[in-house]
Amino acid sequence: MILYDNSNWLELVFRFHGTVLQDTWRPVLLVFTACCLVWATEAGAGFQLGSAGQTIFGPTMCYLLVFRANNASQRYWLGRNYLTRTFIAVRECIMLVCVACRGGESGAAWRNRRASEDERRALEDSNDVRTSMARVNIIRLGLAFVVSLKLHTR
Repeated sequence: MILYDNSNWLELVFRFHGTVLQDTWRPVLLVFTACCLVWATEAGAGFQLGSAGQTIFGPTMCYLLVFRANNASQRYWLGRNYLTRTFIAVRECIMLVCVACRGGESGAAWRNRRASEDERRALEDSNDVRTSMARVNIIRLGLAFVVSLKLHTR
């Protein structure tokens, strides 16, 4: 993990360590040197290697880039809405299982007459234990699913 000191913005702008430049500085330097050589040759010899005339390439490229960015934004929001609906559906499924598993005598005592904790402990049977384990497992599996889905969609 790279920790940044955001009190000095100049250091953040010209940072080398922790950036992609650590791996790509050689090709970047090569392209920069080639561009400088072409510019010096043009300036020194007094001729141009290309013209900056009116072409259809620039406006067409701008239109296509804007269209692509808009399309990417629409796909992002569509995917985000699908993820949100999936998370809501998993939450509702977990809630349905937790409500539908009724339990045994202890659960009935709680639902019917709001029995105290000591009374519910005395009435607890195997169905209450199974229900508790089913609730714990569905919550555990639901959390594992949404975390794995979130990691997969990054």
